[in-house]
Amino acid sequence: MCIDALNWTHSCTEMSLVGLTYWNEMHAATEAALYGKMTPKEALEQCRIRVQQALDEAWELVKVK
Repeated sequence: MCIDALNWTHSCTEMSLVGLTYWNEMHAATEAALYGKMTPKEALEQCRIRVQQALDEAWELVKVK
């Protein structure tokens, strides 16, 4: 599944940026939880919000009119 997701994100510039945002935010959430800066739930919720925002912005750019 991860390989399929990576292949898909590399096929579209806007979605590639979302994929990069996803991996960066997951890394940040993992570190925040591991180092006690946030609870795992808080870290994942922050990750979800940021990735969803990036995804929403990307869909606006590629929207077919």
